[in-house]
Amino acid sequence: MPQIRPFSSFLRRKPELLSWISLFTTTILAIYFYIFMEWLFFATKPSFMDSMTFAARLGVLVFPGLLLVGISLPVLFILFAGSLLPWGPKYRNALLFIGAAVPAAFLAATALMMLDNFTHTVLKFSIVNTKGIQRGLYGLLFLVILGRAILWSARRVLAAQRKKQPDTSLKTQVYASAAVLLLSIPLGGNLFFGGSTADPTLVTGAPVHRPNILLIGSDGLDANKTSIYGSQPDTTPFLREFAENSLLALNNFPNASITSGSLVSIFTGKLPSQTRLLYPPDILKGNDSFQHLPAILKSAGYYNATIGIDYYADPEMLNLQDGFVMINERSATIGRLYTFSRRYLPENAAYFLSTIAKRLTERLFHIFYFRPMPNPYGEVTQQLSTMSDMDRIGHVISLFRDINQPLFIHAHLMGTHVSEPDEYEQGVSAFDQNMRFLINELELMGRLENTLVIVYTDHGHNNIDNIRLPLMFRFPNNEYAGKIASSTQNLDISPTILDYLGIEPPAWMAGESLLRGEPEAARPIFSFAPNYRVDKNDRLQLDLSKVKPPFYQFGTVTMMICQNWYKVNTTSLAWQAGEVEGYLTPCGPEALPDEAEAKQIILDRLEKDGFDVSSLREALAE
Repeated sequence: MPQIRPFSSFLRRKPELLSWISLFTTTILAIYFYIFMEWLFFATKPSFMDSMTFAARLGVLVFPGLLLVGISLPVLFILFAGSLLPWGPKYRNALLFIGAAVPAAFLAATALMMLDNFTHTVLKFSIVNTKGIQRGLYGLLFLVILGRAILWSARRVLAAQRKKQPDTSLKTQVYASAAVLLLSIPLGGNLFFGGSTADPTLVTGAPVHRPNILLIGSDGLDANKTSIYGSQPDTTPFLREFAENSLLALNNFPNASITSGSLVSIFTGKLPSQTRLLYPPDILKGNDSFQHLPAILKSAGYYNATIGIDYYADPEMLNLQDGFVMINERSATIGRLYTFSRRYLPENAAYFLSTIAKRLTERLFHIFYFRPMPNPYGEVTQQLSTMSDMDRIGHVISLFRDINQPLFIHAHLMGTHVSEPDEYEQGVSAFDQNMRFLINELELMGRLENTLVIVYTDHGHNNIDNIRLPLMFRFPNNEYAGKIASSTQNLDISPTILDYLGIEPPAWMAGESLLRGEPEAARPIFSFAPNYRVDKNDRLQLDLSKVKPPFYQFGTVTMMICQNWYKVNTTSLAWQAGEVEGYLTPCGPEALPDEAEAKQIILDRLEKDGFDVSSLREALAE
């Protein structure tokens, strides 16, 4: 029986293979190091992983690494196969040098992200703050890091074959990479087959007609600050006239006090308590990621675009999937990466992979002058927007001019996102002037009478949620013009749009179509808000210290019934009630619940949406 030579003996006879082994293992370890450092960044700060189990968090770490290894190693195998061809030995070192760029790219990406995280945390300075030549200096630094990483990787893999046999360093590298893969595969398989079974399919009917749809609003716009609803002075003369030919909701309310939760409620037709999304880093999960108005419209042949602010009103960041083609003047490529990776990964891991890809590409595009990196926090606190409201209006007009298919455009303007009263009044007037310009342009293009225009806002000024909001629908040819006297909510927007198109609103949409008559007068309307604190600049900030079970990010629940509001604080367990300012069509006493009934309605809502209300029930009973 012939003696079987040990593998190490074989490698001594084929030392050129040592370099390829070194390259493969270096790549595996570089990939997992990059994934681990990004995972650690999200795991140690408020993120979408907050409410996940430890096993689920491990899945987020494991799966992206496996996928990237599965993509990278075939590239190296092609180079390795090339070295085995008759002409291969002549170019072996060149092929190894090319292959060394693969792990080097991951190492350089890791270095860039770690440097940016460090300077942001310690020095309060990061890539997003750079302008002009500073951006280029970061780009030059990245190229230096990448070049050094390629040289390091190339020297390492080329040195391996000169040693004629595996040394301790290479053996350790092989064992470490093998251990990572051997642990990842069974753990990944267990989590994969026990993961989410969300079904992203939509059941919709064909539309009877397909007008363009423009959903446009200004952040935090109170109804009682507009002359649409009778305020003095005449702050919104154009919109006041525009409302005469529209379906106008007299008493409309938000479903969240914060932009992210409000917009997602509008798009999905679901309450924040149902989707568990109120503000970033909350994300949509499971069926909620795919069940929404944009997906229905896209399946009906619409070109969907949203124009607003990044992060806080970014559908990709909030994990609203397969809905928009264009997001804030950029193609929704990261969403497509999520859709692709979700075929092979659980949804949390797919979201993590698409998010870290976005984090890296945004920085690379910025430092190499392809596209400025958005600064969402500066945009909402310091008006550092890279896109003014007039820019947003201009983009809406260009879409109407350039796209030759039915359009669904969501435009969220920011001129009223200010705290000073004088600035706020100017912002309201500017919104009216912007709307006049936009509607006139649509009319000149001959597009107005084939466009459904919805004017809305996300929440009240300074994040108030027990206040009336403007809401009007201007249908083509002034159809359905009139007024809705009963209480309405932003949740009614999507069902109304679908009803007008001739598509039956799906059962998972909780709102009502306003084309089917007055809603029930005493219909309870719910709105949710986080816990806030006031910072040193007198600005409202999220109080993350109070994000605890069983209600987590949901700090208050407000219910409106006719002219009355009722509010419970889930942290302090305090109860409040009062009347809505300026409610135009109040109900009689017989339609209003007493305090005990109002508390029970709120408890029932929370319990129906899966919350443990035992502590709240006990407190409200006292």
